[in-house]
Amino acid sequence: MDAFKAKCTHCTQCKYSTLLLLIDIEDLCAKRDDLHKQILEEEEEKRKIQNDIRILTERLSKVNESLSKKMASRNEFDRTIAETEAAYMKVGTSKVCILWRARPILPGIFAYVVIQ
Repeated sequence: MDAFKAKCTHCTQCKYSTLLLLIDIEDLCAKRDDLHKQILEEEEEKRKIQNDIRILTERLSKVNESLSKKMASRNEFDRTIAETEAAYMKVGTSKVCILWRARPILPGIFAYVVIQ
């Protein structure tokens, strides 16, 4: 009878160990499933971020192109303004020189204009 009891105790221990092992395997499977769910969520987040980066890269390219064109136009305006100011200064200087040189004969001209 002792042999039978020993055998039953051994079987009970085996069943208990097997049950613990199955519980551990179920826990591992649950942890794996949770991890798999997290991986899927992060892959979706990664996909969205990559799409956002693509969209922002396209926008940045368009803004850079627009800036380049506007800066070139502004530089052309600056050049035109500088040339116009220089020409205006020459005209102003020439006008002063002409008036300065014509000063001696101006009274006669004004008299001629007034008399007529």
